[in-house]
Amino acid sequence: MKKKSILVLASLSLLFFLPQAAQADEMSQKIQEQTQVVKQLEKEVATITDKQTAVKEEIKAFDTRAVTLENELTTLHNEKEAIENEIKLQEIRLVTLEEMASLQTISQVTTVKNNSVENQKERIDALRKEVTEVEAKIAATTKTIAAEETNKEQKVAEQKELEKAAKAVQTKMANEEAAIERLEAEAAAAKKAAAEAEAAKKAAAERLERTGFISPLARSYSISSGFGQRVDPTGYSGTGHDGIDIPGNAGEAILAARYGTVVEAGFHASAGNYAIVKHDNGYYTYYMHMTENFVSVGQTLETGQQIGTMGTTGNSTGVHLHFGIATGVWSGFVNPTSFI
Repeated sequence: MKKKSILVLASLSLLFFLPQAAQADEMSQKIQEQTQVVKQLEKEVATITDKQTAVKEEIKAFDTRAVTLENELTTLHNEKEAIENEIKLQEIRLVTLEEMASLQTISQVTTVKNNSVENQKERIDALRKEVTEVEAKIAATTKTIAAEETNKEQKVAEQKELEKAAKAVQTKMANEEAAIERLEAEAAAAKKAAAEAEAAKKAAAERLERTGFISPLARSYSISSGFGQRVDPTGYSGTGHDGIDIPGNAGEAILAARYGTVVEAGFHASAGNYAIVKHDNGYYTYYMHMTENFVSVGQTLETGQQIGTMGTTGNSTGVHLHFGIATGVWSGFVNPTSFI
């Protein structure tokens, strides 16, 4: 008997505590994984932010150089304009010199041409050469400005892409953080459920030790209709109730309240799909109105083994388990609440 009790207590751990504890551990593991994901995303945001700062500095440098280059270009245009104006003045002076030479004697004209006209032409040629050099500088500066503008446009485009990337990562990080919050809430609920399951396991063990039975459901329960006299719920059920009605969800597992042997199992017009289990302590347990019946006559059951699923077959007003305890088959019914 002691060995049987140890096995029953082990089955209670599987039934009440281990699933909830495993779920709590699973939630904690998921939270750790999500936290690592968030840390990685934070690194990505930091990297993108550093790149954005660098690009902003580059754009700022482009703007500074652009101002310098535009000033240089303005200076060169002014210089070219001044040289061209000087050329015009020198050309006017050349015309004047040539006119003066034509009014002098043959020998004097030759002197003027040799000492003044030719010198003036050389001066004008030198000025035109300066204009050509300034124009080359203007072309080079203009080309540099265009290249700088192209590079700046590329950096501005890169900046926009970085902004999009940062927003995408931040959105993902917000989603991950929200997921962590949900997981933390689920973990807290799982820990609470594990604690409740541990308490239920302890209570079930104490109850098993005291009464020899556990609850036929893997949870706490309420009673919708108690044992004894009651108002007839259907008009043909009678006023005497030889068990208790426990409401629940269709398909919910119904468990053996104690190890034993199935003595009846099948369908009854009133009980619906049902089973009766005989136990070694002189009692029988009754399970009625099931949707499915998983046991058969002669089958040996362990404490907590599933017998069927909750339903509303037979003479029933809704989904529930009619659970009964008796000292005989369909006789000697006692109040189950004293046992479970």
